[in-house]
Amino acid sequence: MAVPVINITYHSTDIISDEFGETTCTVKFQSDTSLLEWEARAGGTGHGSGELVGSGGNESSNTDVEFTVDYTELTQGDGTYTIYVYGRNEEGWSG
Repeated sequence: MAVPVINITYHSTDIISDEFGETTCTVKFQSDTSLLEWEARAGGTGHGSGELVGSGGNESSNTDVEFTVDYTELTQGDGTYTIYVYGRNEEGWSG
């Protein structure tokens, strides 16, 4: 078994802001293996860095996992953020 492969399968919008109706983005992902835990981060350079915007654990393989990013979680203000999702199985963390 190898570390998980994570695929983001859906995101509700490309841009969020403090404007009414544009404050959140829903994201869905799947992993090719069952996860012991996962983290979603905005920006950063790898697992454990960047703004934590979602987390969880014990997810089955090949099922949709959903989380929401709120503009208030992006503490660096205006800018461009990329959302990364990292997962951990028995072999270790992806990413």
